[in-house]
Amino acid sequence: MADRVSKGKILINQMKSKSGFLRFFSDEKIFTIDASHNRKNDIWICLDADEVKPFMKTKNPASNMVLAVISREGDVMPSYFFQKKEIVNKEVYKRVFGGGSCPLDV
Repeated sequence: MADRVSKGKILINQMKSKSGFLRFFSDEKIFTIDASHNRKNDIWICLDADEVKPFMKTKNPASNMVLAVISREGDVMPSYFFQKKEIVNKEVYKRVFGGGSCPLDV
Protein backbone atom coordinates (compact mmCIF):
# COMPACT_ATOMS: atom_id res chain seq x y z
CA MET A 1 0.00 0.00 0.00
CA ALA A 2 2.83 2.41 0.82
CA ASP A 3 4.31 1.75 -2.61
CA ARG A 4 1.03 2.78 -4.30
CA VAL A 5 0.88 5.97 -2.22
CA SER A 6 4.43 6.98 -3.15
CA LYS A 7 3.79 6.23 -6.84
CA GLY A 8 0.59 8.27 -6.68
CA LYS A 9 2.44 11.27 -5.22
CA ILE A 10 5.08 11.04 -7.95
CA LEU A 11 2.34 10.86 -10.59
CA ILE A 12 0.59 13.97 -9.19
CA ASN A 13 3.87 15.94 -9.18
CA GLN A 14 4.59 14.94 -12.78
CA MET A 15 1.11 16.00 -13.90
CA LYS A 16 1.48 19.39 -12.19
CA SER A 17 4.78 20.19 -13.88
CA LYS A 18 3.90 19.05 -17.45
CA SER A 19 0.74 20.79 -18.65
CA GLY A 20 0.32 18.98 -22.00
CA PHE A 21 1.26 15.61 -20.56
CA LEU A 22 -1.39 12.88 -20.69
CA ARG A 23 -0.95 9.67 -18.72
CA PHE A 24 -3.44 6.85 -18.49
CA PHE A 25 -3.75 5.56 -14.94
CA SER A 26 -6.04 2.66 -14.21
CA ASP A 27 -7.03 1.30 -10.84
CA GLU A 28 -9.04 -1.83 -11.54
CA LYS A 29 -11.08 -3.25 -8.74
CA ILE A 30 -12.60 -6.65 -8.21
CA PHE A 31 -15.80 -6.38 -6.23
CA THR A 32 -17.27 -9.32 -4.37
CA ILE A 33 -21.02 -9.21 -4.68
CA ASP A 34 -21.76 -10.22 -1.12
CA ALA A 35 -22.07 -8.17 2.03
CA SER A 36 -19.05 -8.12 4.29
CA HIS A 37 -19.56 -8.94 7.93
CA ASN A 38 -17.21 -9.36 10.84
CA ARG A 39 -19.02 -10.98 13.75
CA LYS A 40 -16.32 -9.93 16.21
CA ASN A 41 -16.19 -6.21 15.30
CA ASP A 42 -19.64 -5.39 13.85
CA ILE A 43 -21.93 -4.27 16.66
CA TRP A 44 -25.58 -3.22 16.42
CA ILE A 45 -27.01 -0.86 19.02
CA CYS A 46 -30.74 -1.47 19.35
CA LEU A 47 -33.45 -2.02 21.93
CA ASP A 48 -34.89 -5.14 20.35
CA ALA A 49 -33.05 -8.02 18.65
CA ASP A 50 -35.69 -8.02 15.89
CA GLU A 51 -34.33 -4.67 14.65
CA VAL A 52 -31.13 -6.37 13.48
CA LYS A 53 -31.44 -7.64 9.92
CA PRO A 54 -30.38 -11.24 9.37
CA PHE A 55 -27.07 -11.59 7.59
CA MET A 56 -27.07 -14.07 4.72
CA LYS A 57 -23.75 -15.20 3.34
CA THR A 58 -23.35 -17.19 0.16
CA LYS A 59 -20.94 -20.07 -0.03
CA ASN A 60 -19.27 -18.97 -3.29
CA PRO A 61 -19.98 -15.25 -3.77
CA ALA A 62 -19.85 -13.81 -7.27
CA SER A 63 -17.16 -11.30 -8.14
CA ASN A 64 -17.06 -8.68 -10.83
CA MET A 65 -14.28 -6.51 -12.28
CA VAL A 66 -15.13 -2.91 -13.21
CA LEU A 67 -13.17 -0.28 -15.15
CA ALA A 68 -14.10 3.40 -14.84
CA VAL A 69 -12.03 6.34 -16.06
CA ILE A 70 -12.23 10.05 -15.20
CA SER A 71 -9.98 12.56 -16.97
CA ARG A 72 -8.54 15.61 -15.27
CA GLU A 73 -10.78 17.77 -17.51
CA GLY A 74 -13.80 16.08 -15.93
CA ASP A 75 -14.76 13.73 -18.78
CA VAL A 76 -16.25 10.55 -17.37
CA MET A 77 -16.31 7.17 -19.08
CA PRO A 78 -19.30 4.98 -18.24
CA SER A 79 -18.33 2.02 -16.06
CA TYR A 80 -17.43 -1.09 -18.04
CA PHE A 81 -18.16 -4.43 -16.39
CA PHE A 82 -15.93 -7.25 -17.63
CA GLN A 83 -17.37 -10.69 -18.30
CA LYS A 84 -16.88 -13.51 -15.84
CA LYS A 85 -13.40 -15.08 -16.15
CA GLU A 86 -12.48 -12.69 -18.99
CA ILE A 87 -8.73 -12.32 -19.45
CA VAL A 88 -7.96 -8.61 -19.67
CA ASN A 89 -5.10 -7.80 -22.01
CA LYS A 90 -4.15 -5.17 -24.60
CA GLU A 91 -6.79 -6.30 -27.11
CA VAL A 92 -9.57 -6.09 -24.52
CA TYR A 93 -8.53 -2.54 -23.57
CA LYS A 94 -8.52 -1.55 -27.26
CA ARG A 95 -12.02 -2.99 -27.64
CA VAL A 96 -13.27 -1.19 -24.53
CA PHE A 97 -11.80 2.20 -25.47
CA GLY A 98 -12.23 1.89 -29.23
CA GLY A 99 -15.80 0.63 -29.12
CA GLY A 100 -17.30 4.10 -28.85
CA SER A 101 -18.12 3.75 -25.16
CA CYS A 102 -15.29 6.06 -24.12
CA PRO A 103 -15.62 9.84 -24.66
CA LEU A 104 -11.93 10.31 -23.89
CA ASP A 105 -9.31 10.74 -26.61
CA VAL A 106 -7.04 7.78 -25.86
